[in-house]
Amino acid sequence: VIGEAPGAHEQARGRPFVGASGMLLDKWRAAVGVNRRDVRVDNVVQRRPQANKIETVPRDELAAWTEDLHERLAALADPVLVVPTGTTALRALTGKSGILKHRGSIYEYVDKHQRAIKVIPTLHPAYVLREPAFERRCRADWTRIAVDATFRDLRLPVREHRIRPTLAEV
Repeated sequence: VIGEAPGAHEQARGRPFVGASGMLLDKWRAAVGVNRRDVRVDNVVQRRPQANKIETVPRDELAAWTEDLHERLAALADPVLVVPTGTTALRALTGKSGILKHRGSIYEYVDKHQRAIKVIPTLHPAYVLREPAFERRCRADWTRIAVDATFRDLRLPVREHRIRPTLAEV
């Protein structure tokens, strides 16, 4: 599980996802039967941004932290799935922006060892604490995350779009 940067509680304790965000994340994880010992939590940026705003991190520094994240992921023994929480983590892994548009989707991340790893983005718990109406979506995302964590292969849905189908095709 990848967040964007430490908040006040995380900085004080030296660990990511502690405090209210961490408790909500633990609630979602536990509800779908994902064991805490099977989850590694981290952040893209390893220091608390000024005023707790990721936008205050200079672009070149953010790029360096993103590269460092790729190194940290490559150092993992056998990752099956990565869960970026929020746009910063999503962009760091996939280059995509707009977490609300991409949450719950499944993507592929190829690490520095050329290992294909599934990516299922979801909303950051801090966002859901500010916007509780999104919690139901996060719970659905975590259901998918729990299921997809049980197998290694990337199973993307096959879709076929028809433009001007015949009546028989409809």
